Amino acid sequence: MNRDGFDPSLVEPNDPFELDDWNRAHLAKYAPFTEESVLDAWADPGMFFAIAADDRSADWLMIADVGGAIVQVPLAPSQSGDPRRCRPIGVYAATAAQIERYREENP
Repeated sequence: MNRDGFDPSLVEPNDPFELDDWNRAHLAKYAPFTEESVLDAWADPGMFFAIAADDRSADWLMIADVGGAIVQVPLAPSQSGDPRRCRPIGVYAATAAQIERYREENP
């Protein structure tokens, strides 16, 4: 996997996500989390990025609190090649290790 194509520090803070009909419909499958959960995760001041496993289609996992639930949002590079945007491709409950790290970084 080429992780050079997506640098999270370059993502536009006010308009970070490349959202279209396909990934909006895809994100709707992750109940109880939604597209709004992804936006809330981005807005969490305690949010951090973790490197995704090499066997995943995402480069990074955004770990954040959304209304008391810690989530992981896999992020892939923009399909348009715009380094200021990324594609959320899911939203899941965080793992126990991710929750522990989130709490350590956000006492």
